[in-house]
Amino acid sequence: MLPVRLELRNFLAYRAPAPLSFEGLSLACLSGPNGAGKSSLLDAMTWAIWGRARGKTDDEMIHMGQEEMHVICYIASCASAARKAEDRDRLTFSCGTTKRNSSA
Repeated sequence: MLPVRLELRNFLAYRAPAPLSFEGLSLACLSGPNGAGKSSLLDAMTWAIWGRARGKTDDEMIHMGQEEMHVICYIASCASAARKAEDRDRLTFSCGTTKRNSSA
């Protein structure tokens, strides 16, 4: 599996960033100061794919002051990764949307 594109809305510190594209990359490095959100990007991918991220509850991952979050992670299989990313029929995606628990 290779990530191709990541779209976030109200996920942890990311309120409404531009989509993050990994198209054309064979190697990627996340760098930045502490607290910049590097781990949050990995949390978003794992949450979209497996529904869990570093032991946090869904409510803890919703941006403060918001009621819901949304994550879409487009993924290419290793076999289709060599094809152009515009060929969306060859991509699969995982997405998740959740709303804040009203009892919290």
